[in-house]
Amino acid sequence: MRKVINYLINHKLLLIPALLYVGLSLSFIVGNGLYRCETGCGLYIGQWHLHDSMWHLALAKLGFGSFPLVHPEYSGASLSGYNYLLDFVIFILSNLGLSPLFVFFRLLPVVFSILFVYFVYDYALEKSRDPLYVFSFSCFMFFGSSFTYLITWFYNNSLYYSSMKGFPVVTSVQPSLIFLNLQFAYSLLSFFLIFKLLKSTSLKKYFFIPLLL
Repeated sequence: MRKVINYLINHKLLLIPALLYVGLSLSFIVGNGLYRCETGCGLYIGQWHLHDSMWHLALAKLGFGSFPLVHPEYSGASLSGYNYLLDFVIFILSNLGLSPLFVFFRLLPVVFSILFVYFVYDYALEKSRDPLYVFSFSCFMFFGSSFTYLITWFYNNSLYYSSMKGFPVVTSVQPSLIFLNLQFAYSLLSFFLIFKLLKSTSLKKYFFIPLLL
């Protein structure tokens, strides 16, 4: 970690893409889970998070009281074939006194943003210490896109519904919208860890790599 910190201290302009990425990505999630008064007063959950996020929160709140796990939508049904590791983390933290809404919409996104920025620069510096390379690589990782929304722009002169029906935004721009799927976001960190372990000469990597996969 010290290597990354020292390098960024000496090349402060390289922090600009990281700060833009963190601000942009967090803006799509941290405003959720708050009590607001607009047309009425109540808990605000934006349209992007009305399905998956509520599912995760329901599972973290209700699903771990018994085994097999309780299905969060169907009373009396068991949950199967579902990746619930992150939901279990939320469940543990909520039992320590933290609000599941705070954990899901603010704590976990902030922790991911810090770790992701660190891993991006750490990986780049392993390849080259050239500032131009590090800048180019970080911009690609923070704002890389398939550019499919340009087709909609070309034909309709608008970016509205450019990639996902029902989402009137440029949803093909990733990973700035990575918090549409928080579990997917955290899975990316495991790949960075695997890349680091592959370079290790320790035999422990043969235990941790399959575990991360």
